[in-house]
Amino acid sequence: MPGSPKVGPEVDKAHVRVLATTDVHAKLLAYDYFRNRPTDGASLAKLATLIEAQRLGADATLVVDNGDFLQGGPIAEMANSSRSGGIHPVIAAMNAIGYGAVGLGNHEFDLEEPSLRDALKAAEFPVLCSNLDARDTQGRYSDLWESRVLIPLTLGGGRGSINVGIFSVLPPQVVDWNASRLQGAVVGCDILQAARSQVAALLAEGADLVVALAHSGLSTAPYGPDMEKVASHVAALEGVDALIAGHVHECFPSAQSADSALEAELRKSVNGKPVVMPGAMAACLGQIDLYLTQAENASGRKKWCVEKHESVLLSGNGAAESPKIVGALKASQDEVLTELSRVVGELAHPVFSYFSMVKDDCMTRIVAEAKMSALRSVFAGTEFESLPLLASTTPSRCGGRAGAGNYVDLASGPLEARGIAELQPYDNFVSVLQITGSDLQDWLEMSASFYNQLEPRKPGQRLFERDVPSYKRETVFGVSYAIDLTQPARFDASGTRINPEAQRVTDLLWQGRDVAPDQRFLLATNDFRGGGGGNFPGVDPSKIVRIPRISVRDAIGRYLAQPFLGGDRAIPSWTFRRMKDVSAVFETGAGSRKHLDLITLPLEPGVESEDGFISFTLQLDHDHWPA
Repeated sequence: MPGSPKVGPEVDKAHVRVLATTDVHAKLLAYDYFRNRPTDGASLAKLATLIEAQRLGADATLVVDNGDFLQGGPIAEMANSSRSGGIHPVIAAMNAIGYGAVGLGNHEFDLEEPSLRDALKAAEFPVLCSNLDARDTQGRYSDLWESRVLIPLTLGGGRGSINVGIFSVLPPQVVDWNASRLQGAVVGCDILQAARSQVAALLAEGADLVVALAHSGLSTAPYGPDMEKVASHVAALEGVDALIAGHVHECFPSAQSADSALEAELRKSVNGKPVVMPGAMAACLGQIDLYLTQAENASGRKKWCVEKHESVLLSGNGAAESPKIVGALKASQDEVLTELSRVVGELAHPVFSYFSMVKDDCMTRIVAEAKMSALRSVFAGTEFESLPLLASTTPSRCGGRAGAGNYVDLASGPLEARGIAELQPYDNFVSVLQITGSDLQDWLEMSASFYNQLEPRKPGQRLFERDVPSYKRETVFGVSYAIDLTQPARFDASGTRINPEAQRVTDLLWQGRDVAPDQRFLLATNDFRGGGGGNFPGVDPSKIVRIPRISVRDAIGRYLAQPFLGGDRAIPSWTFRRMKDVSAVFETGAGSRKHLDLITLPLEPGVESEDGFISFTLQLDHDHWPA
């Protein structure tokens, strides 16, 4: 690992190190707020220790963040909603670390404008966003960010400084995803178009190096206007010297797949530029080492050029949490732990998400029923009262890249406020779409694309892949339907219709009758999905039904404050279709063992992995499933 101090500078050479985080989602401390205990997991406080060590290994070091830092963990969510006037805990931690610049991510705009402004006001670093333009006549979002910045890094040894230009881009779709906040206030611009403009401006302003913060994934796909995963194309632009990617919570370069064909294609797609994508939740620190030489250009002016570069991801595992960061967060930590311990209701039965991907379960049912309960009074006496009300929800905490502890697991008895945060980790708002039966079929087909296609008499095939985000999987309550996984998926993960005639979702019924293609429904979802997040088909601003602002968490809290018996089973939902000679393996958290007596599924427990997952074989050719 590069890290040893330099011994004596060479006049025409320099070593600049860029250290980067992305998609931290307020994972500031190694603490499980839902189980109320410290963990040995990742945290920004651990990365702070690593950052201090890595600062020693270069002539000059720049620390940057690539967005999605303000929203995600309870310690931040409490600050986002309180607007107490004190410094936001995420900003306090970043100030203490000494970030040079940060770019905004799409989830920063989950905050209301006053809360976002309140959080960013104490930042001791430039906040950047190059492809969103504040246009509101009332000044909302104005002056909250800069489009680019030039930062001089002092080299020492009489060599002067190197001017590093930085710009930041994010998916312009955020204007649709957060339409209730941003429409009419902010205009989004195509990522690549904005990047070209900012590179030219920075070079004209005297940048020796240009670092791109691209809150966007890497892809080998050809460029298309307004595409979401466009970081590779930004890196390949002439004038860009290094790039930080993010948004999709993946890692690059990946030690596990360093020799894979995909990794090789991704390296080729960035045109040989140094790129890092440091995962999510403070799991990794991205490090780019730029080794520079100074030479005269055609006009006789000396110019710094990148002679060689190295890129690596560093894990914070094994590092101690920085006492400086822990100290800076103590007051916020004490406050949030007190609030999360407040009793808000009572659960008659355990609620967990270990089996949310394989059956209609209590956890997703609670969230759906809470939305429906909140909306019934809203629509009473309106033109929408007679339309069937459905609710779609996703199991936000369901394993995946966040690990085997990332599951809802609430015991029966008193329900503390931490349980609401566990059921709904993000502070989304309820959104309602007026859809047709045809729209509903497509919505369910998109959700069913989460699963692999299964074959008869093929042991060991996986029901779904661990790394596919669980938020891609939606469950709709209010209609009954079955999912036949022997059929191909109609849509791919990006929402592209790849098999137009394919049909995994069968027996789609409302009140026991087939759903007609032109039948009208109201579908309750959240503002992210209702704004187009996840690329679900049929979402369009014209289909949004205007309602008062209802926080999903508030709806859950009001619902669970009533006597709760474990869900209204009269509200129908889904099952897998019985598939002859078909079985599949799926993983869930090892904590599922204690709930097996409550699960009526044809399951065969398997082995437990070192990282805490347990495998089950699900027999889909069984009398439990419908014919």
